[in-house]
Amino acid sequence: RKMKADGDVVRQSVKKRGCLSLCRKAGGSESNEREIERILSSTNSPELPNSLSSLTVYHDALSSACLIFKDPKFFSAVGDFDELSDDVDKYPVITRSYIPQLPSQHVSMGEPETLMAVQEEEEDRFTPIVKKVVSHRQQRTSIIHRRRSSALKQRLQKIDLDVVEHGFPGQLNRDEMNECVKFYRELHNRGDPYLEIVYANKDFEDEAYSICRFLRGSGFKSDAVFESLGKSLDKWEEAKNHDFYNDLEKSLGVPLDLFFHMSPIATYGNARNGCPVSYLKAGWLDTDGLFSICSKDVIARYFWNDMIHGSERQFKEAKSRFPNFVRCEKIRILDLEGFTSSQLSSDSIEFLKVMNGIATFFPENTHCILIVNVPSWFSFSWTIIKKFLAPRTVRKIEVYSNKAIGAARLKEIVEPSQIPSDFGGLAPDILTLNKSIAKQASKGDEETTTYPEKQIHRGIETVFVKPGKTITISDFTTVKKGDKLSVKAYTRSTHGASVSVSLCQKLQNKESLACEIFERSGTKEFSESNPPPTFSADILSCACSADGTVSITLEGLEDFSKSRKLSRGYFVLVATVESQKE
Repeated sequence: RKMKADGDVVRQSVKKRGCLSLCRKAGGSESNEREIERILSSTNSPELPNSLSSLTVYHDALSSACLIFKDPKFFSAVGDFDELSDDVDKYPVITRSYIPQLPSQHVSMGEPETLMAVQEEEEDRFTPIVKKVVSHRQQRTSIIHRRRSSALKQRLQKIDLDVVEHGFPGQLNRDEMNECVKFYRELHNRGDPYLEIVYANKDFEDEAYSICRFLRGSGFKSDAVFESLGKSLDKWEEAKNHDFYNDLEKSLGVPLDLFFHMSPIATYGNARNGCPVSYLKAGWLDTDGLFSICSKDVIARYFWNDMIHGSERQFKEAKSRFPNFVRCEKIRILDLEGFTSSQLSSDSIEFLKVMNGIATFFPENTHCILIVNVPSWFSFSWTIIKKFLAPRTVRKIEVYSNKAIGAARLKEIVEPSQIPSDFGGLAPDILTLNKSIAKQASKGDEETTTYPEKQIHRGIETVFVKPGKTITISDFTTVKKGDKLSVKAYTRSTHGASVSVSLCQKLQNKESLACEIFERSGTKEFSESNPPPTFSADILSCACSADGTVSITLEGLEDFSKSRKLSRGYFVLVATVESQKE
């Protein structure tokens, strides 16, 4: 608690029953106890320890405490702690490796009383722990149970704690239940789109859990929930008008394998507690290339698709495997192996902002986040990243720099058979999983999917070139006689580049690639509010007459854009080699 260095506040903060108990334990007499009570109830002097100088049993301890209270650093630290502790204690963040037990009673918004915790009988709440004994020796004998050292060590290493959660159906108090009723009535009075947002998971999430999930994120403040949703209704309506981008490849405007190459995200399997698990290899994340093929508004379409259509598949699978699974939460694993400080750029922060923007429509959707293989330099950047995340989300994050400890923690939460091989498990790797994800996300049968079969190889490279500069990639890919080669380039740069493709050191074709400055808005230049779209060009398509290597040369063209933030200069080159079927 925050305290001022005056006797009145100190007197209020030192509990009377605590001082009396301390005096009793030290052998104090009844007269001393009465003196303590008199001083605590009457003194207003800042020199409280001097008033208690005759009571030497606790005088030194109380003097030290008052010196601490006078230190301004102490109050600053306690104040920072108080800002966190109130919320943490009220709605604790608990990571489970098992499916939580369902409420003992059926929960329903039609019967609000069922949302409340079942109260224990009064006589059962104060059962004595140790029977009263006559002497200290008898007490020691009655409570000590000898056991083997190995058994004791094992017990100490694995402690079972029955932690009580709050904010879930069947665990609410009277005030939280009343807030649920208030939120429920206001929600139905407002109608759509508020109803659509709160009940977005209605096909696999019970109504009571949806209501509590939205309120728990705000500390059961219904007015704050409506205020937050009201600021972003236009985003929801726009995504809804496009069916939340169910045809993902068409919505992104680029092949899915190219998108997942830049952003290696995959959701696979379920944890031991039933939650779907998503994985991200941050070391493979190429934000320069990603923002060269997609604007942040287009990237948001992937997260809309994942939170609506992807969640439907994932949670329905979870309920089929675990019938008692009722909480729509995901576990997210972030691997920072190979992640460098140069990758933590403004584009990476924009990527986080896009994810966080969509997450506001799905509060309390994350069970926990494990960040493994954390490099030493990451601690300096963590303070910046936390600012873009909700406070409760930050408390759900576990960070592991030791590879073995991080892998052990992951296997504690998820069975090895459900973990991709990239993360130390037995399941297929991320690239293989992304192929199946693309087939599920894209409409159309598997025969027409854009994902290549085994006879097709793709080389992908992100290149940066300045105006007037030249860059050559000599060994972009290799080909054999009879192979079919196609080269395509993508960019959102306002200054272009001429792209030349050579096969076996012989020039095959040369094309210019650039966004037209006035293409979208007539006489108005592109700006941050009016960003350029993705521009692509087919550079080459031919049959190879001999074995050899493919080299690509880029020459930067003049930049006519006034906005320097849009002159990115990044180009994504994709070479597809289709071999002859054996």
